Amino acid sequence: MDKLPIVYVRGYAGPTTGIDTAADDPFYGFNSGGTHVRVDGDGDPEFYQFEGPMLRLMLDEGYQLLVRGGQDAYLQSIPDGSLSNVQPSIWVYRFYDTAADTFTAPAKRPFLDGLLHRVEAKVSAPGFDVEGAATGLYDFIKEILAKTGAPKVDLVAHSMGGLIARCMLQKISQTPADGQPRTPGAELVDRFFTYATPHGGIVFTAGALNQLEQVIGPAGSEIFSPPNMYGYLTKGAHWGDEPPQDWDPRVIPPEIFDPDRIFCLVGTDPQDYGLSRVVVGPQSDGLVRIQDAQLTNPDTHRAYVYRSHSGRYGIVNSEEGYQNLRRFLFGRFQLAIRLGWTSLRRVPTPPKTRTRTRSGRPTCACPSAACPSSWMSIWPLITARSSSPRSSQPRPAKTDWSL
Repeated sequence: MDKLPIVYVRGYAGPTTGIDTAADDPFYGFNSGGTHVRVDGDGDPEFYQFEGPMLRLMLDEGYQLLVRGGQDAYLQSIPDGSLSNVQPSIWVYRFYDTAADTFTAPAKRPFLDGLLHRVEAKVSAPGFDVEGAATGLYDFIKEILAKTGAPKVDLVAHSMGGLIARCMLQKISQTPADGQPRTPGAELVDRFFTYATPHGGIVFTAGALNQLEQVIGPAGSEIFSPPNMYGYLTKGAHWGDEPPQDWDPRVIPPEIFDPDRIFCLVGTDPQDYGLSRVVVGPQSDGLVRIQDAQLTNPDTHRAYVYRSHSGRYGIVNSEEGYQNLRRFLFGRFQLAIRLGWTSLRRVPTPPKTRTRTRSGRPTCACPSAACPSSWMSIWPLITARSSSPRSSQPRPAKTDWSL
């Protein structure tokens, strides 16, 4: 099997009312397309019809959807290996369904209790737990592999979905269950693609807001505080544990998952998102800072697109996002462009005869290459090579697929 099953994990939905809205969508937004793009230097809006990543994967790559009333229930109803000879499939992990209020009959409450419940539903998300969602993702992937016979899956995630996936890879799959070891995430997932995931957390320009996020975190948003991320991204750690001074949430240990098999798509359009752009800052997608939407592992792949975190100009429902996803998952060749640096020292001249350059800066007689008057030249190195086969050799070194 060349093309692997794709598992999609959606992002943060907010309080219970937002979770209820998310649960109404049969494919958690992976089916959403778009009709707007920004063009020219002024970013003027223009019509462009994009079908959505899920439909395009079906049209371009021959993927299929197997729903049958519910993907999870369908998987559990069929014997192992029964999907091994069918075309590759897309699976949407519906982790929010258990936290939604809409799949159970409304409880009968006194008037005041009912009023308080409605208020609570707008500011909290008591049914969601990030480690519980990551554990469910682990079980979901294991079920998909058993039914399809595929060696691994490709994991695609938006925003918080990438943190759920990382929790599964870095903690849940590394932690025994009922005394039995789990299968390491690297043996379950082949490639990992994230849209606008806050790998470094969500950081505000005002320090007080960062403290509020860490301590209170309305509607479950405390999971985006960088210190809190240590508890669910580290094997053996617990919620509330203090991270070591040198711990960086933007690093995935290479021994846990190969960074060369990860792609981070970063949005750079804050203006088309909500009010959070005011407190996050201009170098962001409106919610996640550019520097925090990517991993710092040297071999991790990344690209930058002028898209906001979500919405009309969102990063998932964009042609740019889809093209980067498609190239990363199915590309056969890559073009690697690196900038090499070499120092060129100026020829020393006697101090009394020092001259000035055109910029007015004097030349220097100092022979040291570290002297400020020394200057650097840049040379490009361009190489082309074939991408490695699935689940065998490591892929070639870091590249930018957004050519």
